[in-house]
Amino acid sequence: MVKYRCVTSKTGYYNWGTNRPDNYLGEYCVKAKLNHLWDDGKCNYEVWFLCYTATNPASQKTYVLIREGKNWKNAQTYCRTHYTDLAMMENAEEQANMTSVKGINSAWIGMYQEAWRWSDNRDSSFRNWKANKPDNNQGYCVMSDEKYQWEDLHCKDKLPFWCQEVPKQHILMKLKIQTDADLSDPAVNGKLLQQLDALLSETTGQAHLKLKWKIQPRKQEEEKEKAEDQCPLK
Repeated sequence: MVKYRCVTSKTGYYNWGTNRPDNYLGEYCVKAKLNHLWDDGKCNYEVWFLCYTATNPASQKTYVLIREGKNWKNAQTYCRTHYTDLAMMENAEEQANMTSVKGINSAWIGMYQEAWRWSDNRDSSFRNWKANKPDNNQGYCVMSDEKYQWEDLHCKDKLPFWCQEVPKQHILMKLKIQTDADLSDPAVNGKLLQQLDALLSETTGQAHLKLKWKIQPRKQEEEKEKAEDQCPLK
């Protein structure tokens, strides 16, 4: 079963129909059918939808059926504007309450599958699809056209591509090192940096780190005084 979710659901309750969801040709949104069981459907279909309002106590929900055809995203916007959100049922009792107000038509509810992710595996609710896209007939990778609108295509298609430069991060680490080696020796410092670089690359998965020592001002003064004691001026 593909992973579906509700934004604020904590229980993971489902009421799927037989052999559902099947995710056929990119069905990423969920509706309650005539028999009140859940079915996945294409998000651009315009059907009735169910909203809910959170009531006191906060665990109770009041449901309302909107008898107007909208796609899933527009239905979500409508519910968030006029109510709390698209209908969310987190247990059998809430499912029964929803069933009591549902009409004869299929209706969107707040369950959905988040199928699209960025290449660094981050999630985002931002979308800029062209009309009637994605249709999942062409593939599962995304291209941006000359108007910067998105379309899904086969991942094997060869196209120009955009890259993103990741901002450099500066991280200060304080180290306490116990050693008999002379830490003022550049060769010793260089060797320690190589070992730290290898350790951090292995543990963080980040290669090509640029490490350098930053000696605290007090330490610098101590080293300066020590050098002057060893080599007094004449």
